[in-house]
Amino acid sequence: MTTEFKTWMRVCSITGEGMNAGWVTSEADQYFKNIKDAVEWSIAAGYASYEDAYADDAIYWTDWADSDDEPQAVEFNGKMYHE
Repeated sequence: MTTEFKTWMRVCSITGEGMNAGWVTSEADQYFKNIKDAVEWSIAAGYASYEDAYADDAIYWTDWADSDDEPQAVEFNGKMYHE
């Protein structure tokens, strides 16, 4: 039997999937793996567009690949464990 183990720096607020890069709100309270979810959040937050939210620093894209942070989630044989 093969054991599969992955670490993820963040967990998408919409899909629940692990992610090591994606969009984060300025309050760092929501994370999005997919741009469509970042766009929807921007509109729901009262911005006319994702571009307006980005320009206002309300949301941004980042990559945690070089981060010294501890992973927030692990996936073991397809099952996700996170904070």
